[in-house]
Amino acid sequence: MAAMNFSELKTEFAARGYDYLNSTRSGRYVNQSYKSICNRAAWPFLRTTTTGTAPLTISDLRAVLNVVDTTTNAKLYHADRRHLIESVDTLLTTTGAPTYWYQEARTIIKVYPANTTDTLSVHYLKVPATLTSTDAHLIPEEFEDLIIDGAVIRALKDNDELDAAASLTQFYNEGLREMQDALLSRAHDGPNYIIQTNNYEMGGY
Repeated sequence: MAAMNFSELKTEFAARGYDYLNSTRSGRYVNQSYKSICNRAAWPFLRTTTTGTAPLTISDLRAVLNVVDTTTNAKLYHADRRHLIESVDTLLTTTGAPTYWYQEARTIIKVYPANTTDTLSVHYLKVPATLTSTDAHLIPEEFEDLIIDGAVIRALKDNDELDAAASLTQFYNEGLREMQDALLSRAHDGPNYIIQTNNYEMGGY
């Protein structure tokens, strides 16, 4: 059985007793639920990579996972723009081979020392696009019912059916925990976390 597209998600939501809602409103509930789930964790299905030169605009950027200068094959380290200005270079105009990356705005990646020629590879979590028409969602098929549950919870709250919403939320949260266990399980043959300190990294359990 194939995963449901946006139109099918709305049909399933209507079958839960909300067939009286117009398409716009039911679609809003479905999209709000979908994006809420996507915002819950660093899900593997939201990871993607783009390349380009700085300043690099990434319109769907949610969070940067790592940045590599593929011209020099060097990993760049994150720095806060304010720290660079206050402690390193007030104008950020020094040029050269970059060591750090920073965000100029929510969707713009720059490097320091400034460099507009080296190619950057940015691995990041993306913001999912709003679903329309027959768009496919990104959530694994076995967990797509959570999108419907989340939409129903929103409809219940809007109807002031708070007890019913609270009851469904318990099952919804259990489903999210199962999804996290399935998709975010930690590797068992290495460190469970990485601590980055200056230019060194170390793992631990």
